[in-house]
Amino acid sequence: TYLGAGFYTWQDGERNLRMVVAPAQKKAIAKTKVHFQVGPDGRTFSCPGDDCWLCQRSAELMDSQDDEDVEEGKGLRPKNRYLFLAYDTDDVDAGIQIVEVGVTVYDDLIGYIKDDDWGVIWDAEEGYDFTVTKTGRKKKTKYETRVRKNPSSIAEEIAEALATDELPDLTDLRKFASGEEMRKAYE
Repeated sequence: TYLGAGFYTWQDGERNLRMVVAPAQKKAIAKTKVHFQVGPDGRTFSCPGDDCWLCQRSAELMDSQDDEDVEEGKGLRPKNRYLFLAYDTDDVDAGIQIVEVGVTVYDDLIGYIKDDDWGVIWDAEEGYDFTVTKTGRKKKTKYETRVRKNPSSIAEEIAEALATDELPDLTDLRKFASGEEMRKAYE
């Protein structure tokens, strides 16, 4: 098996990645929503959508006449996150991992994906590696993405894993907490 340990861990500085798509994969990139910094312990929760206690609480606070409540409600809103499979080209032995990115990296990648000059960036034979540079900490973290100019094929062991390993379904990956658990973390 060449499936990595799960989610890719972002390190400071430059990281060289290659997006891969398994033959049975429904989408190259899956969208999800996440609530960050919930309650005094700063917990993170995946947003289940329509029945989300945190979304309902956010809406209640946003309807308030109190400016502090409105600000708190804004902070509770879920943020878009995007998941795809990739491997670190500088650490192929770590295998295929699930990479989670925010809007900035996603928008950068979509720009390349939609640009006909680049073709299919995850193509196994003539795709492109890309570099993400991470700087800063917490709310001041910045990401810069650029695709390498020369196409290449994916690592042989990664190609074998794509053909033989059962890779996770990115659209059904998140576990959701109950409304009660969210409420307790919030208080």
